[in-house]
Amino acid sequence: MVSSLAHLVTIKSKFTILKPIIDDIGITDKISQYYTKWLMQSKMIQIRRKEESEQQFLLLSFIKYQYYIRNDNLIDRFISIIQSAKNSLFRYQKELTFKHEPLKKALTQSLENSNLSVINEVSNIINDKFLSDAK
Repeated sequence: MVSSLAHLVTIKSKFTILKPIIDDIGITDKISQYYTKWLMQSKMIQIRRKEESEQQFLLLSFIKYQYYIRNDNLIDRFISIIQSAKNSLFRYQKELTFKHEPLKKALTQSLENSNLSVINEVSNIINDKFLSDAK
Protein backbone atom coordinates (compact mmCIF):
# COMPACT_ATOMS: atom_id res chain seq x y z
CA MET A 1 0.00 0.00 0.00
CA VAL A 2 2.90 2.36 0.73
CA SER A 3 4.37 1.90 -2.75
CA SER A 4 0.92 2.42 -4.31
CA LEU A 5 0.61 5.64 -2.37
CA ALA A 6 4.07 6.73 -3.51
CA HIS A 7 3.09 6.05 -7.14
CA LEU A 8 -0.11 8.03 -6.66
CA VAL A 9 1.80 11.00 -5.23
CA THR A 10 4.18 10.91 -8.20
CA ILE A 11 1.43 10.69 -10.80
CA LYS A 12 -0.64 13.31 -8.94
CA SER A 13 2.16 15.87 -9.20
CA LYS A 14 2.30 15.32 -12.96
CA PHE A 15 -1.50 15.31 -13.27
CA THR A 16 -1.84 18.56 -11.29
CA ILE A 17 0.61 20.33 -13.59
CA LEU A 18 -0.94 18.91 -16.78
CA LYS A 19 -4.65 19.09 -15.81
CA PRO A 20 -5.27 22.49 -17.46
CA ILE A 21 -3.87 21.13 -20.73
CA ILE A 22 -5.86 17.89 -20.41
CA ASP A 23 -9.03 19.91 -19.81
CA ASP A 24 -8.32 22.32 -22.69
CA ILE A 25 -7.75 19.45 -25.11
CA GLY A 26 -10.90 17.75 -23.86
CA ILE A 27 -9.51 14.35 -22.89
CA THR A 28 -12.48 12.58 -21.34
CA ASP A 29 -12.35 9.57 -19.06
CA LYS A 30 -13.33 7.26 -21.94
CA ILE A 31 -10.69 8.73 -24.24
CA SER A 32 -7.97 8.44 -21.60
CA GLN A 33 -8.96 4.85 -20.89
CA TYR A 34 -8.99 3.89 -24.58
CA TYR A 35 -5.62 5.45 -25.41
CA THR A 36 -3.98 4.20 -22.22
CA LYS A 37 -5.00 0.64 -23.08
CA TRP A 38 -3.73 1.14 -26.61
CA LEU A 39 -0.49 2.59 -25.25
CA MET A 40 0.05 -0.30 -22.86
CA GLN A 41 -0.50 -2.88 -25.62
CA SER A 42 1.73 -1.08 -28.08
CA LYS A 43 5.39 -1.63 -28.71
CA MET A 44 7.80 1.24 -28.31
CA ILE A 45 8.44 1.34 -32.08
CA GLN A 46 4.72 1.99 -32.69
CA ILE A 47 4.77 4.92 -30.31
CA ARG A 48 7.95 6.38 -31.78
CA ARG A 49 6.45 6.31 -35.27
CA LYS A 50 3.74 8.71 -34.19
CA GLU A 51 4.18 12.44 -34.52
CA GLU A 52 5.30 14.29 -31.40
CA SER A 53 1.85 15.85 -30.86
CA GLU A 54 0.25 12.37 -30.96
CA GLN A 55 2.87 11.04 -28.53
CA GLN A 56 2.13 13.91 -26.16
CA PHE A 57 -1.60 13.27 -26.47
CA LEU A 58 -1.03 9.60 -25.59
CA LEU A 59 1.05 10.55 -22.57
CA LEU A 60 -1.55 13.06 -21.37
CA SER A 61 -4.22 10.38 -21.70
CA PHE A 62 -2.01 7.95 -19.83
CA ILE A 63 -1.37 10.37 -16.96
CA LYS A 64 -5.06 11.18 -16.55
CA TYR A 65 -6.07 7.52 -16.61
CA GLN A 66 -3.33 6.47 -14.19
CA TYR A 67 -4.21 9.23 -11.76
CA TYR A 68 -7.87 8.24 -11.64
CA ILE A 69 -7.29 4.48 -11.61
CA ARG A 70 -4.71 4.72 -8.83
CA ASN A 71 -7.12 6.85 -6.76
CA ASP A 72 -9.85 4.27 -7.34
CA ASN A 73 -7.56 1.40 -6.36
CA LEU A 74 -6.46 3.09 -3.13
CA ILE A 75 -10.04 3.88 -2.20
CA ASP A 76 -11.01 0.25 -2.86
CA ARG A 77 -8.14 -0.90 -0.64
CA PHE A 78 -9.14 1.53 2.07
CA ILE A 79 -12.75 0.33 1.97
CA SER A 80 -11.55 -3.27 2.13
CA ILE A 81 -9.34 -2.55 5.15
CA ILE A 82 -12.15 -0.73 6.95
CA GLN A 83 -14.59 -3.57 6.19
CA SER A 84 -12.08 -6.13 7.46
CA ALA A 85 -11.57 -4.17 10.69
CA LYS A 86 -15.33 -3.82 11.10
CA ASN A 87 -15.82 -7.58 10.64
CA SER A 88 -13.05 -8.33 13.14
CA LEU A 89 -14.64 -6.03 15.71
CA PHE A 90 -18.05 -7.66 15.23
CA ARG A 91 -16.50 -11.11 15.71
CA TYR A 92 -14.69 -9.93 18.85
CA GLN A 93 -17.89 -8.37 20.20
CA LYS A 94 -19.77 -11.62 19.56
CA GLU A 95 -17.03 -13.65 21.29
CA LEU A 96 -17.17 -11.34 24.32
CA THR A 97 -20.94 -11.60 24.46
CA PHE A 98 -20.80 -15.42 24.44
CA LYS A 99 -17.92 -15.46 26.90
CA HIS A 100 -19.68 -13.18 29.39
CA GLU A 101 -23.17 -14.64 28.96
CA PRO A 102 -22.79 -17.11 31.89
CA LEU A 103 -21.51 -14.30 34.12
CA LYS A 104 -24.40 -12.09 33.08
CA LYS A 105 -26.91 -14.85 33.83
CA ALA A 106 -25.30 -15.55 37.21
CA LEU A 107 -25.34 -11.86 38.12
CA THR A 108 -28.97 -11.51 37.07
CA GLN A 109 -29.91 -14.58 39.10
CA SER A 110 -27.99 -13.25 42.10
CA LEU A 111 -29.83 -9.91 41.89
CA GLU A 112 -33.16 -11.68 41.57
CA ASN A 113 -32.38 -13.82 44.63
CA SER A 114 -31.23 -10.76 46.58
CA ASN A 115 -34.39 -8.83 45.68
CA LEU A 116 -36.59 -11.79 46.57
CA SER A 117 -34.80 -12.09 49.90
CA VAL A 118 -35.41 -8.41 50.68
CA ILE A 119 -39.06 -8.68 49.59
CA ASN A 120 -39.51 -11.78 51.77
CA GLU A 121 -37.99 -10.01 54.78
CA VAL A 122 -40.22 -6.98 54.25
CA SER A 123 -43.21 -9.27 53.85
CA ASN A 124 -42.33 -11.10 57.09
CA ILE A 125 -42.01 -7.80 58.95
CA ILE A 126 -45.32 -6.53 57.60
CA ASN A 127 -47.12 -9.76 58.43
CA ASP A 128 -45.60 -10.10 61.92
CA LYS A 129 -48.52 -9.41 64.28
CA PHE A 130 -46.29 -9.17 67.33
CA LEU A 131 -44.38 -6.14 66.07
CA SER A 132 -45.63 -2.72 67.03
CA ASP A 133 -45.82 0.24 64.72
CA ALA A 134 -42.93 1.88 66.55
CA LYS A 135 -40.63 -1.14 66.03
